[in-house]
Amino acid sequence: MNQSATAALTEKQIMDKLRVIDERMSPENLSCDGELSQGEQAAKYRELARELKGLLKLLGRTPTYAELYPGTFMASPRLVEFGS
Repeated sequence: MNQSATAALTEKQIMDKLRVIDERMSPENLSCDGELSQGEQAAKYRELARELKGLLKLLGRTPTYAELYPGTFMASPRLVEFGS
């Protein structure tokens, strides 16, 4: 995701993208239900992590899990890991 493309995103658009990335980083999705090799999983993880970090930087904070998933009270370890 390039800087000029992300600069025009609204907070809602950023949150939507963060939600998608958070879901794509689940173990089942990251491994394609075990179909990908460890190397392929690592490459996929690095790409998602890069995009996640860029969006968090653009947002300027780490959103709470409740902001991403209204009505829930759990924390997403993926967002906590990259939001620091």
